[in-house]
Amino acid sequence: MIRWFFLLVLCAGPAFSGPWLRDKGTAFTSTTVEISPADPARSAPFPPPYPIDAYTAVYGEYGLTPRLTLGFDGGSDTYGNGTGLLFLRFPLREGKTARMAGEIALGARWSLTELTPLLRPGASWGRGLTLFDKPGWAALDATVLIPGDGGRMVPKLDATLGLDTGERMKVMLGLTVERPAPTLSASVAFRAWDKVHLTVGIKIRGDRSRPDCLTLGFWQTF
Repeated sequence: MIRWFFLLVLCAGPAFSGPWLRDKGTAFTSTTVEISPADPARSAPFPPPYPIDAYTAVYGEYGLTPRLTLGFDGGSDTYGNGTGLLFLRFPLREGKTARMAGEIALGARWSLTELTPLLRPGASWGRGLTLFDKPGWAALDATVLIPGDGGRMVPKLDATLGLDTGERMKVMLGLTVERPAPTLSASVAFRAWDKVHLTVGIKIRGDRSRPDCLTLGFWQTF
């Protein structure tokens, strides 16, 4: 139990993070919905429009070449606020057990009244591993979100630990470090059909002004 708690504190992030590139001509997509109780403060002075707040995240990757992956990373919440970024990932170093990759992303952040261009450079490290005699992986992703309107830059660090516990199930544990406080996460992915996984998890936020949430989603490879 102590060992699992230690891993939860050290590692986090989504299963698709890390420096691994897609094979040429192959693709991966992920859709995740984060569900939390409605926050009356966000819709004040009116009551919340829905009993829950939901944020829908969409992620995709496509292997353009053996050394270049094109992707999309974005999402939107119940109130019409969202972000969308197109990125390119490329290798920086490929070792026997670990590898590094760089990434550059361009896009925008929007609300009902504003549209702000965004630049997001980043780098990632990852490696495969064996834990409790099971195959798995670990990854670190560092990014800096740079608003085009001169606003505050937002650095972010995601750490990910994943474990294949059997032919049909993967377990992910994680930590995201960014302003205003870190977020712990844990999720399980079940292989429902060939190349399709269903996911369920939780996020525990260190910033108590943002509620903890339940996550539901699915992955698909092509």
